[in-house]
Amino acid sequence: MRLLLIENDSFFAALIKKFLERDMPDAQLTDVLAGAGVPKTDWKTFDVLLLCHELGAAGNGLEWLDTVNTKELPPVLYFTDTGSDELASRAVKAGAAAVLRKDELSSNRVARTIKKVVKGELRAAKRREAKDPLPKPEVEGFKVESQIGKGAKSRFFLTERVTDRQTVVLKVIDLDLINDHAYVKRFLEEAELVADIRSPYVIRVFEHGFTDHCGFMAMEFFPRGGLKHRFEVGLRVNDAVHCLANIAYGLQAIHKVGIVHRDLKPANVMFRHDDTLALADFGISQRLESDSDALATARVLGTPHYMSPEQGRGEPVDVRNDIYSLGVMFYEMLTGDKPFCGKSPADLVYAHFNAPLPRLPSKLRRYQGVLEKLLAKDPGDRYQTATELLDDL
Repeated sequence: MRLLLIENDSFFAALIKKFLERDMPDAQLTDVLAGAGVPKTDWKTFDVLLLCHELGAAGNGLEWLDTVNTKELPPVLYFTDTGSDELASRAVKAGAAAVLRKDELSSNRVARTIKKVVKGELRAAKRREAKDPLPKPEVEGFKVESQIGKGAKSRFFLTERVTDRQTVVLKVIDLDLINDHAYVKRFLEEAELVADIRSPYVIRVFEHGFTDHCGFMAMEFFPRGGLKHRFEVGLRVNDAVHCLANIAYGLQAIHKVGIVHRDLKPANVMFRHDDTLALADFGISQRLESDSDALATARVLGTPHYMSPEQGRGEPVDVRNDIYSLGVMFYEMLTGDKPFCGKSPADLVYAHFNAPLPRLPSKLRRYQGVLEKLLAKDPGDRYQTATELLDDL
């Protein structure tokens, strides 16, 4: 089997080679460094194209796909650096047969996906979906334009509100396809958690409800994307501290009304056209006074890189859980690296409550005390509230 890898990360290329040597020893891999642009290639000589999203000076994989005739390409396996449903959806629309996240790879998964792509299983599934796509939702007062993302049970649409022609994002669940009453209830709870909050540091939910066929949530549209994208170009120290303070203001607002976010991470910090930021995605948030047993099965939900020790152990969490997640983000904003790493989610959880906190470089040492109080293993040693952190700053 002949494979072509287009990338801008030599470490990732070495990792893919190692995976293939183990699980696909007969595969022949050609590696193209895309920093100076993707050279002209005889695509017919390859069985699968492994394409990375980030291509350095050459832009990104989606931009490159726009410049070529995808019908001439072999099946494309697209690698992203994030878990964005929108990015994965755009890659599939651009012609990718499958999408994998770099931070969730294993040798078995890479080999298995390549084999499926070659067999045409994923491409056939895509064609079947294209022949019978789900219709656009119809919600009174909103003109639904285009789908911009898709989750396991939800879809996201760029939408125009009829009354003032404002662009909003409509999150929709299709009631005809969902038999999970608990999920529908959770969707409604997510909307109600945020709808009454009036803070410039929290996403606005303008309207929510149900039609005969769908549940919907009309939310603020963020044209400048998320904090995750800013890590890719690097943040200045002053910008990192500014973001830290503004995220803390957002936490202060939700904690004041008894909400714990539980999944605070860069992808859930969004920027408006004027570059102000807001917390978003309250899908697994909870109220502190909630005694619902539904949370018993969701206690360990979250993103392992940003998960507090107590959340990783499946223990009840309070506002100090979000304080810890903010500490992980602050370290990442300052250094470009995550404070704790692991080969698996279990390894990451273990690192959060066992590994020592890396020291900041000497030029950033003035923030070491703040960082240590954000990332204390024991919740009692952390900032107890976002207000405490803001006072310290």
